Amino acid sequence: MNEENNPALAPRLIGRYYFMATAVVTLFSAIVLTILFWQSGLAVHLRIVVSLIGFAAVCGGVGLACRRPDFPVTFSLCVGAFISIAFTGWLSWVFQDGLRNPVLGFCPLIVCIVSAITTWRCGLLVLSGAFLQLVGLAYLEIKGWLLLTMPAGLWMPELSLQVAILVCSWVGGSVISWMLNHYLQAASMREKRFRGLLRLAADRYWEHDQNYRFTYVSDTRDNES
Repeated sequence: MNEENNPALAPRLIGRYYFMATAVVTLFSAIVLTILFWQSGLAVHLRIVVSLIGFAAVCGGVGLACRRPDFPVTFSLCVGAFISIAFTGWLSWVFQDGLRNPVLGFCPLIVCIVSAITTWRCGLLVLSGAFLQLVGLAYLEIKGWLLLTMPAGLWMPELSLQVAILVCSWVGGSVISWMLNHYLQAASMREKRFRGLLRLAADRYWEHDQNYRFTYVSDTRDNES
């Protein structure tokens, strides 16, 4: 069965591309921040660039490890999502701008992708982590522990808007996950029916790749015995 049509292998394939894309985007962000910090003379934020490079290396390694059939892709996606969300919260603390940090915009995207690749339960777990982080940042602003705080009464609309976006991202990702599983299972059933018809017409059936190497060989006489 092709990897794209297998309900069990498709999340592994998508997860691999997700981690590799995350590694590339994170590394690009590290390069951009290095240029900005170098021009501004903000050497104190060098730890941010180092953290980004380290996270990009980890994501790249996990993306390569997803090729192994025994690698826990779902668990790695959830852990990676929590690390990414925590990283956005840490940046909000470092830059002292709380809920107004634009990096927090990645949190709904992370929730949506995890919900679409895994299940709605995993997405809900990641959503809960992002929600608690937003509440924590709002609490820091209320207490005045951030240098850039919002005027009184404005943190509630900001928090409500970001929470609403998170919920919408989770709902959208869950719908995508349901549709993906539905169509993959339908494709799997069609392929099983097709192979059942082949058993009536031929004793053997095989598949090969673009290099004419055998990828699947079936002997219907062995299956019937």
